[in-house]
Amino acid sequence: MKKGMTLSLLAGTGCLLIATGMLAWHFSVMRLIISVVLLFMIVKVLPMCRGYESLWLFVLTVIGSIPINARLVVETLDMGLFYSGVPVIGAVMTAVEVYLCALAVEEIVIGVLGRILWKKQRNLVID
Repeated sequence: MKKGMTLSLLAGTGCLLIATGMLAWHFSVMRLIISVVLLFMIVKVLPMCRGYESLWLFVLTVIGSIPINARLVVETLDMGLFYSGVPVIGAVMTAVEVYLCALAVEEIVIGVLGRILWKKQRNLVID
């Protein structure tokens, strides 16, 4: 596959994941399920992902979960959960903590599901 085509496939995939994340913005369970299934379908179909499904699930989950996690942060701050008493710094720290916790949980769940679906993968070697 040509290098330009690979980059355009990757860019299109990222845009598609962000779009499905924006569709799931309203926490509709069906939209969230469709978003996760679409993520697995993208990894299954793209030829550059073969053998490295766990790596690509990790990368694409980070990209695709931005709108959903942003909504979770906004909802958490609006509800007044984790109020620290320090107006600006506390809100920023709470937003970062909630975002990173949600991202970590999503990565773990998606990673485990990916290893269940694709048991045989190539070793990842970083030079």
